[in-house]
Amino acid sequence: MKSFRITIIFLFIIAFTANIFAQTKIESVLRKYKNDDHVMALMYSGDKLQSYIKQNKSIKSKLSFVDIVVFKENSDISKKDKSKLTELLQKDGFEMLVNVKSPEGRAVVQGIGDLNTLKKVYVQAQAEGMSVYAILEGDVILSEIAAIASTVDIKELNALKMIK
Repeated sequence: MKSFRITIIFLFIIAFTANIFAQTKIESVLRKYKNDDHVMALMYSGDKLQSYIKQNKSIKSKLSFVDIVVFKENSDISKKDKSKLTELLQKDGFEMLVNVKSPEGRAVVQGIGDLNTLKKVYVQAQAEGMSVYAILEGDVILSEIAAIASTVDIKELNALKMIK
C-alpha cells in the first residue's frame, strides 16, 4: 500500500512537471523571429531598464522586464503564430484593455491585473508599415504605456505612442 502511494505521488509530480515545461509562453512565439531580416528585437531588464525609465520622472510604473519585437517593411508573424498568440493570451487570462483603430494604425493592449496596476501587459500595434509586439512585466500603469514607449527613443516605437 505504501509503495502504491509513492507511485501515485511520483506520477503526479512527473505529470505536473511535464505540464509546466510543455506550456508555451508568449515570448517564445515571438523569439523565433528575432534574428530575421526586417526585425528589430529589444529586451530590457535590470539596471538598463531602470536607467531608461528614470529618464522620464513622471513614470510611476515599476517595470522588471520589457521585450519588444518590431517587424519593419510590412513584414509580420505568420497566421499560425497569430492564432497561437491569441490562444496563449486567453489561456493565461489576459483581458482586452484597449483596442484602437485609427487612420494612423491599430493598437491592442491586453493585460493581467487590475485596472490600476497590471502585472503583465501585451501590446500589439500596426502603423507606418510596421508591426510591433511588446511584453511588459512589473507594476505597469496602463495610462503610462505611451510614455514608456517615448522613453525608449527609437523611431520604430512611434506606433505605440497612439495608445494615449
